[in-house]
Amino acid sequence: MTITRDCGLMRLIVRILASTTGVVLITFTVTYYLTYEPAPEIRILWRAGIEPERRAELEHRFLLVNPHPFEDRLTYDLLDTSPGNVEALVHERDIADTDRVDRVGFTIPPDIPYGASWMWVGYRLPVLRTPGVIEGVVLISAIVLALSAGALVFERQKASRPPSAVTQS
Repeated sequence: MTITRDCGLMRLIVRILASTTGVVLITFTVTYYLTYEPAPEIRILWRAGIEPERRAELEHRFLLVNPHPFEDRLTYDLLDTSPGNVEALVHERDIADTDRVDRVGFTIPPDIPYGASWMWVGYRLPVLRTPGVIEGVVLISAIVLALSAGALVFERQKASRPPSAVTQS
């Protein structure tokens, strides 16, 4: 009786894990699909004498990608267009000037050109912006989902064997 109850509890736990990780993966997929869009292209004039390491750090922090020279500044695709990120970008002491940015309302005007990169709502959420978090969640969810599916298949195969074969294994 206890073995049957333990097996039933284990099946329930496996199904809950499979369902939960499936929902996580589906949620990420649907959210990405519904919110991805071309990233706006902005221009930044860096403070004279800024160290390359410092500039790389700020590019990473503000999610500025795909830099290209344009006159005396660099053109970037901005992946995080949230007002908080734009405000921090405008007030950054190592940035001398920005083009194609509303410096009062801290927004990106809708009529500016798009860059070559794509963005989605995940870039605006601090936890998901951390490098490797999305990939880690997806990888762990996929592993748990695969292990759960394997455990369920094993249980079904075990249940379909004759009772004498089950006691011998």
